[in-house]
Parts: sequence; C-alpha cells; structure tokens
Amino acid sequence: MQFISRDVPPQVLKQRVEDVTLPGGEKVDVIVSEWMGFYLLHEGMLDSVLHARDVHLKAGGKLFPEKAELWCAPCSLPHLYDLSSAELNSVSGKCLLPARRGGKYQGVCVWFSCLVPSAVELSTARSDPPTHWRQTAILLPREVPVEEGTPFAWELRLDRSVANCRQYDVKFSELDPGEVNHPVPCACHLYATKGGGGHFWRRVTTLMKAASRVTRTS
Repeated sequence: MQFISRDVPPQVLKQRVEDVTLPGGEKVDVIVSEWMGFYLLHEGMLDSVLHARDVHLKAGGKLFPEKAELWCAPCSLPHLYDLSSAELNSVSGKCLLPARRGGKYQGVCVWFSCLVPSAVELSTARSDPPTHWRQTAILLPREVPVEEGTPFAWELRLDRSVANCRQYDVKFSELDPGEVNHPVPCACHLYATKGGGGHFWRRVTTLMKAASRVTRTS
C-alpha cells in the first residue's frame, strides 16, 4: 500500500491494508486499487478494498475503479474443445441469450468491465483491446449445434473457495430455456406474442447441466 499526503513524502507501507493505521488517524481522498482478477473476482482482493474504503476513505472520497460489471456469453472454442482428455487434466481453468448465428458452441466466455469516476471504462471483452486478464472460458462437456435464434439459458456461480479465500469455485449449469424468464421482447425461437400481450413458451429439452472446467482464452 502506498500512502501519499501533502504534508509528508510518499510512503510505501509493506503490510496488509487490513493491518494499516495511517498517521494521526488521517483519512484519504482517493483509493486506487487494481484488485480485479480473472473473471473479476479471482484472487478475492475486493474484500481488502472494501475494508480500506470503510476505514481510510474520507466522506465523499473517490474509489478507482468505482464500478465493476461481470459479463458472460456463449462462445465457440474449437481449438480448446479438440484437446484430448489427458490435456484437459492440465486446463486450469441466470442468463438467457439467443444465438446470433448458427454453428457449434463449445463453451461460455466470461469477462468484466470497470468504470472509474472519470467515466473511463476498462473492459476485458474480446471486442476491446487485449489486457493481461484476457477472458475466462467455461468448456461444455460436448459441442452444442445451434441455429440462429436458438436460446441459451444458464446459471453461473462463483463461490469462494473454502481452502483458499483468494480463489473462487466456478460452477456452470445449463437451464431449460422454457423455464426461465425471457427479456421482452426476445429474439429467440421460444418467444411469441399472443392476443392481449401474453407470452407463450414452448418447452424444450435441456441439452446438458453440468459443472465445467475453466481455462483462459488467448
């Protein structure tokens, strides 16, 4: 942790922020922290930032970043899906969306974005300039052939590891698109409008429901 004051030279405090006591109980105007990990929460550093905010930040002070969002979407990963079982042993690694194009999907991609008080956004999406965070890919047990408009529904859980508080267990479960709430309007095949504005859902069979390994995509 680096402490900068108008009255004293910059100081580097080589200790956990939870153990820091600032001189004279002084409060700070700004807290800057690069706490984000893969799929945003990996490494579990946000707890330390929230502690610093509650203990050391002045009323009306600023956090950089001040807002973070976690995103996920189906993705095509043939270069990873074609790995052998032996190679997969070394891989370390409620939404609903319609497929934007036909093809085969092998996983779900997870990324995040952060907003600082000056309205500058840091995004780790594949459509933005690459960062060292890249994206997190959750591989499915088998390829899923889809047509344009085919709905995907899933639940993504990030549970803090009991063994290591700086890590999270990632759990992915595919859901039946016919049993979850759809956005209105929805571009998927299951969405239809009846007289009076009601909605009709055609039940489909769930393709799979399983936890999957996590890897980083290039």
